[in-house]
Amino acid sequence: MTEKQLRFVNLSSSDLNNLIEKKKKSVNTIRVISSSVSVLRSFCDETGRDVSDLYAIPKSELQEFLKVFYGGLRSADGEAYAKRSMISIRHGLQKYFMKKRKIDIVNDSDFKEANTVFLAMCAKIKKEGKGAVVHKEPITRSDLQKLYMFFNVETAQGLQDKVFVHYMLYFCNRGRENLIGLRISDFSTGTDSEGRRFIFKQRDHATKNHKDDESNSQGGRMYELKDQPHCPYSSFVTYIEKLNKDLDVLWQRPSNKSQLKYDKVAVGKNTLAEKMKNLSKNAGLSKIYTNHCLRATSITELDRSGFEARHITSISGHQSESSIRSCSAHVCDEKKMDMAMSISRAIMGDSVLAEKTKNVLGLSTNPAAVLPPQNADGEDDITFEDIDFLEITNSQEQHMLETVFTSETRKTSVNREIIHVPVDSRNAPLLSKHEEKENRNLKFQHAAPVMNFHGSTVNVHYHYY
Repeated sequence: MTEKQLRFVNLSSSDLNNLIEKKKKSVNTIRVISSSVSVLRSFCDETGRDVSDLYAIPKSELQEFLKVFYGGLRSADGEAYAKRSMISIRHGLQKYFMKKRKIDIVNDSDFKEANTVFLAMCAKIKKEGKGAVVHKEPITRSDLQKLYMFFNVETAQGLQDKVFVHYMLYFCNRGRENLIGLRISDFSTGTDSEGRRFIFKQRDHATKNHKDDESNSQGGRMYELKDQPHCPYSSFVTYIEKLNKDLDVLWQRPSNKSQLKYDKVAVGKNTLAEKMKNLSKNAGLSKIYTNHCLRATSITELDRSGFEARHITSISGHQSESSIRSCSAHVCDEKKMDMAMSISRAIMGDSVLAEKTKNVLGLSTNPAAVLPPQNADGEDDITFEDIDFLEITNSQEQHMLETVFTSETRKTSVNREIIHVPVDSRNAPLLSKHEEKENRNLKFQHAAPVMNFHGSTVNVHYHYY
């Protein structure tokens, strides 16, 4: 007679405790505790102290030990730890002693002097310039374009690299988080109300900020971009079709036997963790980026495009809008140059702005050198796609209007009639108080000014409201 299979699982007390511990402590917390205890053991070995003694000595003696420990903390190369590392080590030891002795070495008043030494060391480190938190920089647009030019989707490795970057950008993934656990079945295709196709995650994963809540931690989508070489939708669908169907793992090892095949072996966690570093080297980017830089790039680009913080957090999975300030506060190189040139212009005059504009637009002192080539019909062989437009500020626009445009009359259209209005030396309309009141709501328009750039005549129409 076959034994009846039980429906429910009877967990032992140790299993329940382990379950609770895993709920309390994330993988990162466990790693921090292990690293902190390792530093503590190294310090004890060097000072000739037995670590086991720390589990039984009185609080007063443990405090004296921690005072010496905090004051003498150094990294493996003998340099002082960064402030953030110091905080991490103390946090790990706090968790460790809470478990071993039920003692809180941070909040317990018996350890006040030890914590005073700790804070003094943190202040000293900050004064030495090691206290700043270094946030991951977003990838510059030029490097991002260079990276996509590097991808060779005709090979299994190139296609996987491209899909990896797409995934990290569109789903705003945090560094190496959950990469090793991604499955093919985690993703699916959908169609919105306008008939546009997209890729989305149908199975959510626990993340650093969303461990046990019901909210979706990564609500991004990869939409189809028809007839575009870097379409994330088509690249992802092609990649899924080429994967080994006998293994439900998203990141499979590229096969050496075929150009676009993958082995029934998962890519290692260290390979995935170092993916962006290796791509930076192989693609010859301007600096070495990490996986987390892709996340910073997503947030920065969304912020530049004017999306609200609450919408960005729905993609990034941040718990609060203030959490994305470190990324949204990043200023690109172009803006930094604009600000520097504005200060230089105040010092050296408008010649600095003219020199900058000449360098950006590639202008030459020889008019013939900047004129575009003409085709056989005598027309310029140039389109708007060939032109890089330079964004200017309101003050720069006003300066350009005052410098380039000259008009002796200002006109306004009222009931399809043209009315000539006298102007002063500043080209402003001279109106009496009665006339000004009557014309307050009228729309003034300059006579279309004409400017001449290297023999080319350009008519410009603009309005004042």
